[in-house]
Order: sequence, then C-alpha cells, then structure tokens
Amino acid sequence: MEKLGIGAIVGPLPTRANLEAAIDMRKRRLTFNEEKLAAEYSVPNYLDELYDLGEGKILILISRANRRNLHRVGFGFPVTDRRGRRRLVWLLDRRLAQGIDPVLKLNGWA
Repeated sequence: MEKLGIGAIVGPLPTRANLEAAIDMRKRRLTFNEEKLAAEYSVPNYLDELYDLGEGKILILISRANRRNLHRVGFGFPVTDRRGRRRLVWLLDRRLAQGIDPVLKLNGWA
C-alpha cells in the first residue's frame, strides 16, 4: 500500500463521542491522548490485513499523492458476497457528496 501512496485507518467513524474520549485538558489546553486513540484505531501495513477485518468494520482511505499532504479519499468496508468471497468496497468522498447534494436541495437545506 505504501508503494501506491494509499493508506488506511481502521476503526469507528470519527464522531464527536469517539474523539471526546481521547481529549484531555492540560493546563487549560485541549490535548489528544494518543494511547486512547491507538486503542480504537489501527493502521494496517498490508492490503491483506484489510480483507481479514470483521463484518461492519469501517476503514478510512487516505492518499499521499504528493508525498507531503495527506488527504482523506473516502470510506471503505469489507463485505462477503453470495459466493463467500471477501471484497473491499469503498465510497469516495467526491461521489458521496454528489449523491447527497440533490437530497439536500430537495429538502431546502442547501
């Protein structure tokens, strides 16, 4: 995965509740407790490790296209098809936004 410039972080979606558990106050400053974050999230080194994840586990895809700036590409998850084969499925952020925009416009939120 490193040769392709792609990485993955395995764990729950980053929500306010997940991040609040890892935030500490020190000298009136907010700091992240890395040990608490590491307990919930992991970074696999090889693509095969993603196939071994359990059902319902979510991974965040990250790209290092220009070697300097990391950016999130989308979300993925492993699924088992009808024939019993494991597949990795992902939703690109761009495509997800394109699908959500018409719904927001219909409801008058955009």
